Amino acid sequence: MSGDKKKIKIFVTHRIDKNSVCLENPLFVPIRCGAALDKDNVASIIQGDNTGDNISLKRLSYCELTTQYWAWKNEDLDYYGFCHYRRYFSFNEKPLVEDVWGNVVYNSLNEKAIKELCLDSLTVREKIEKYDVLIAKSWDLKTIKCKSVREHYNSADSLDIKHFDCMIEVINKKYPDFSNAAKKYSNGKILYSCNMFIMKKEVFCKYSEWLFDILGEVEKLIDTEYFSEEKLRTMGHLGERLAGIYYTYLLEQGTYRTTELQKALINNTDVEENIYPKFTSNQVPIVLAASDLFAPVLGVCLKSIINYTSEFNNYDIIIFNKEISKDNKSKILKLQENRNNISIRFFDVTRKVSEYDLSPNEHVGIETYYRFLIQDVMKHYDKVIYIDSDVIVKADLAELYHTNIDNKILAATHDADFIGQYSLKNGKVKSYCEKTLKLKEPYNYFQAGVLVLNITEMNKCFNVKELLEIAQKGIYKYMDQDILNIKCNNRIVYLNMKWNLLTDCARYRINNVIKFAPFNLYNEYLEARKSPKIIHYAGYLKPWYNAEEDMAEEFWRVAKQTDFYELLLYRMNTGAAWHIAHNMKRRIDFRADVLKYCYGIYTFLNPANTKRRKLFNKIYLKMRSS
Repeated sequence: MSGDKKKIKIFVTHRIDKNSVCLENPLFVPIRCGAALDKDNVASIIQGDNTGDNISLKRLSYCELTTQYWAWKNEDLDYYGFCHYRRYFSFNEKPLVEDVWGNVVYNSLNEKAIKELCLDSLTVREKIEKYDVLIAKSWDLKTIKCKSVREHYNSADSLDIKHFDCMIEVINKKYPDFSNAAKKYSNGKILYSCNMFIMKKEVFCKYSEWLFDILGEVEKLIDTEYFSEEKLRTMGHLGERLAGIYYTYLLEQGTYRTTELQKALINNTDVEENIYPKFTSNQVPIVLAASDLFAPVLGVCLKSIINYTSEFNNYDIIIFNKEISKDNKSKILKLQENRNNISIRFFDVTRKVSEYDLSPNEHVGIETYYRFLIQDVMKHYDKVIYIDSDVIVKADLAELYHTNIDNKILAATHDADFIGQYSLKNGKVKSYCEKTLKLKEPYNYFQAGVLVLNITEMNKCFNVKELLEIAQKGIYKYMDQDILNIKCNNRIVYLNMKWNLLTDCARYRINNVIKFAPFNLYNEYLEARKSPKIIHYAGYLKPWYNAEEDMAEEFWRVAKQTDFYELLLYRMNTGAAWHIAHNMKRRIDFRADVLKYCYGIYTFLNPANTKRRKLFNKIYLKMRSS
């Protein structure tokens, strides 16, 4: 019946070796490319391209074209579409900002991306049914100073131009009607990349028959015996160019309704893992956060934790990160070898934070904000320990974990440094505390490097989105620590400073800051220094920058027990570690001064609650995150 909905499927090619996010839209059908090459023990709910009539075994050479062949031979549809687990079409009528390669880039396939790309079924269906052929938007090769599609193919190190020319010869011989389109496209500067298109059945079947016939002929003429892994993909690369030739031919004919869609690139496509307790009894859950650059320091911290673990407890360690390298992960996981009561896992936070413009501050990276995610990621736990990576642990963390926090939000130590600065006469922190933080009891300000978190109570009081949106404002000097002090509203259990002893950074902190704190806190700090349970190298100088820093010997003693020791020594001896930290601070300080000046001007010129003010706020936040 004419009123029936068209049968539309956009096949999303997935890799067999990656567990990638699938778009929850019935029009987008995930399919495993080269499923015939799956290992026997691989189980997947995703349809494979190895059923019915297929060329699944040719994935190493035909790439995603094995998916197209399978759909052509085994599906009866009104429209056939193809994209990739990392690349989707944009169905937004408004043009979106692209990178130099013609991609609309997103960190993850999150709600924001799905909304901006208009990937809802109604919009997608309405757009498709207006056309006979939709293809990923062309890319002008002039942007990379390339003269033609043929030259672009020739510029690839792993591709051989004689195979491209062979393809053209086959077209001229078998399909002379396409010779003009092939010449025009090959010599032109417009490239249709990625094998992404949506076609009406009539067009798709003709195209597929044409495509696979040409590739079959070219395949007979190519000797692949000594091809590299990438060069083996020649048929896939040629297929990509054939799509452009065929589309050029359709445009010349003018018979079909055609349009181009922007394409989106999704940087992180890994499925977000649900974190459940690893052990059923006597567990001590511990969360840390680090970047790949900071991984060696994290490794030392973890080693210090493991050194003081007890055989009577189970230690469930989760590391929040963004793309720590496989090599660094391997070195870190090695720390748990032969320890059945220790589990180390990694949780990629990319999808959680990609919607927010978060900026570093002084010597602190954006990883510090990852602790905001704990109440969401660790929702299956009652409470957890959070600990900064720039610490050395000298006690069993099970003792800390069993701190009674009842109906409080968290347990933490007083921040002797902050309170000392607040106590200084005419100090900047005093003014900042009163005007920006507006704390009722500033002498109760806590240090957030070591926390015992009550997950249940946190979720009653605030949510992750709320905290990250506050963080985006970029007005807090001590970042997430300031925000937690504001939001927790003194619902704190205070730990002895032994559990978070701040070192005497640059041999300056004690005599010039902490001694101005109230006597009871100053005395508690001095007593904690005698037998600290956690040493915290908070501040811009660290033992891995300067081996003469306060309590540096404690760090290096543990560092020698890890596979990161030589790297840490190299960084320190070459000045690389200091260079990284110092330059980051200098850039941030300069940028902060400039932005502060500009912010003052535009807030004066654009009063609050005006459209101009909202526009400038967006620009300002974008500048901060760049």
